[in-house]
Amino acid sequence: MKTLSLIFLLTGAAHAAKEVPAQPQPKSGTPMPAPAQQSMINLSLVEALVATKHEQLAGVFGFVSESNAAPAFADLLFRDQKSLKLFLKKGEADLKNAGAISVWDKEVCLYLVTIQSNASLVGTATIPAKLFDRVTTLSLAPGVPLSVLKMGKK
Repeated sequence: MKTLSLIFLLTGAAHAAKEVPAQPQPKSGTPMPAPAQQSMINLSLVEALVATKHEQLAGVFGFVSESNAAPAFADLLFRDQKSLKLFLKKGEADLKNAGAISVWDKEVCLYLVTIQSNASLVGTATIPAKLFDRVTTLSLAPGVPLSVLKMGKK
């Protein structure tokens, strides 16, 4: 009798599991929620955040896709000259020590050049000429992966 009751309970549980109501399907054209992003960030970005004394932004950049991190960081530097100077100092030290800068840093510099060239079109402030010369110098420097940069100190 106990065995029969146990079989009945297990069979009922199996039928109940099969009869789970279907999840409502979104209508066509309804945007699906974005998948949760990982909060991993590029080591070059971490290094740049430390150099510019913005370590607290690492969590924020965890929500920025890697493909958008360099333009977002360039925009931050464009709006904060103190941070831009610190970033340039780090890049110039890398260039002096290793003869190159990281590919990611070079990408940030190239975005800064692009932002600067379009700043007058949208009426925003621009980077002072002396700082912009330093940015363009770094944007023309050879770019190497961060691992190569760290191994290749002169």
